[in-house]
Amino acid sequence: MEGILNWLFVESIYGICIVCSSIYGIANYIKRFLPKETLLKIPDLTPILGVLSIIYISTVPTYPRYKFHKEALKVIENLPPHSHVINQTYWSDIIEPITWFESFIGSVYIVSPDDSISSIGSSNQFKSMLLRFEEDPEMTLISTDCESRTKTESHPVDGAWKYKFSDLNAKMNNLDIEVFCEKDWKKEIEMMRVEMLKILKKEIQK
Repeated sequence: MEGILNWLFVESIYGICIVCSSIYGIANYIKRFLPKETLLKIPDLTPILGVLSIIYISTVPTYPRYKFHKEALKVIENLPPHSHVINQTYWSDIIEPITWFESFIGSVYIVSPDDSISSIGSSNQFKSMLLRFEEDPEMTLISTDCESRTKTESHPVDGAWKYKFSDLNAKMNNLDIEVFCEKDWKKEIEMMRVEMLKILKKEIQK
């Protein structure tokens, strides 16, 4: 039920058009039952309703996109120093007038050294997070081999990292090579190592 209401009032320009048309139709239908004297006293609200409908249709459907944009910015602002935004895209939609003039974040790809205990100090283990508008965040554990230009990707399933056979030793694309092989991660790996050792020390002292 909530999904239908969101579609009608917020998410879809078509749903909003249905709502506005229904309100206009109901108002005209009610007028049929009002005395002429009463009708003469009621000002014609059609122009006002028309302007309000245009404003509503032009702005409300973009709210989910704006909300994701703000949430993505918050994630970016709170990234630890060993994590980096690798790619950030801005999306727009032809049926959302606001996006004709102002683009909003549509996706963010973030990479950091793997923070698993077993991977402390490792130069070929990474974690990535992909945020996409209207999609769940995608977390990936990436084991890389820059000599063979291959990688193995694992995803969280029931509390454990698991990979598909097709993701085993898959060929890297150009972005993978640039990020995992050409970029120098030594500083970030050392930051991660120091941070993890501090956490371990605190745990031991408890």
